[in-house]
Amino acid sequence: MATWNQKNASKINGARSKGPVTPEGKAKVSQNGCKHGLYAKQSVLRNEDPAQYAEFREVYLRDYAPASEMETDLVLNRSVLTLLRTRQHARRYHVAST
Repeated sequence: MATWNQKNASKINGARSKGPVTPEGKAKVSQNGCKHGLYAKQSVLRNEDPAQYAEFREVYLRDYAPASEMETDLVLNRSVLTLLRTRQHARRYHVAST
């Protein structure tokens, strides 16, 4: 059990903590609760390579060659869904293999 001094010190230290201040710090801690990325707001997670995703997206755009804005949107959505499915399979495999 914590002593009165320990509780008091903890209370004082907790009052000092204001969380991240810089945009970089805020962006970093926004990912703290991310486990699988299926509900992530951004397509690329911090442990993934943005260049690899950009290349993946470009392949989809080149292969499907959308002719309108609507088709472009559909192709980009499809690329994100494929990325999510790939991420989910990788997570399943990793969990099953450990």
